[in-house]
Amino acid sequence: MPLAAASATSNDSPQACEAPGSVRVAYQAHQRRTGRGNSAYATAARAFLRRWPDARQWEAAPLDLQLHANCATRPLITFLLVTGRLHPGWDYLVHRRFSAIWRDVPGTVIGEDLDAFIAAARSAGHSQRVAGNVATAASAHVWCPDAAGS
Repeated sequence: MPLAAASATSNDSPQACEAPGSVRVAYQAHQRRTGRGNSAYATAARAFLRRWPDARQWEAAPLDLQLHANCATRPLITFLLVTGRLHPGWDYLVHRRFSAIWRDVPGTVIGEDLDAFIAAARSAGHSQRVAGNVATAASAHVWCPDAAGS
């Protein structure tokens, strides 16, 4: 399945290959901002970035390998997604649940888009719960906008 490029960009979305150390520093800041993080997450981030110094190389890895990311690595992958550093294909996205996505999107362009979507849904008469659930499902279109026609 071809990789899909995300259309969202942000100030922390690099155009060129970002140094692994810069990615790690940004991830640690994100973890502090969202009130999470621990030594297992830090160790997993170092291991991931040692294996894939350009995180986008992970996109070309076989799906089986992508899906075997452990629970300490998954928060890094989510961070890379919401900051536009990683754009996996639909095959990866449909196998993963992003139930904690709301903790990861504040301060990102995706977070701003989701907030605007929810506000519009609420003004159209939908409940907060329905608006939030639809926004969560719609967030995948931000990551892979051209997959709608697939």
